[in-house]
Amino acid sequence: MIIILVCHSPLGYAMKKSIEHSYKNPIDDLKIVDITPDQTLESIIKSIEKVWVKSGSPKEIIALSDMIGASPSNGLHNWLSTGKVKYKGFVGINIPSLLCAINHRFDSLDILNKKMINTLEISCLPIE
Repeated sequence: MIIILVCHSPLGYAMKKSIEHSYKNPIDDLKIVDITPDQTLESIIKSIEKVWVKSGSPKEIIALSDMIGASPSNGLHNWLSTGKVKYKGFVGINIPSLLCAINHRFDSLDILNKKMINTLEISCLPIE
């Protein structure tokens, strides 16, 4: 299983570099599709498809994006709606939730989904 992170450029690669800094190793299962302002919905879908195929066209993926309703998440949603993969997807990704996805990427999608929901709920707590 791979993790596909679709974000506004350069956020995806920056998040990946931050996490790899913590791990001190590359994380090959984390695939980044950074979207530039000039990309159309069609080109975003093609970019996601290219990354997926280059990764061996896995049957299950974790699909992540940075902001709901924006071009990256819209492109990801359109690509996922083709039905090529079984997936769990999350929008509004932050470093703690991305770490959770990476740490539990070998779990089943259902278990990973529960852990991701829990992490997202606690990673955005107010500081008092």
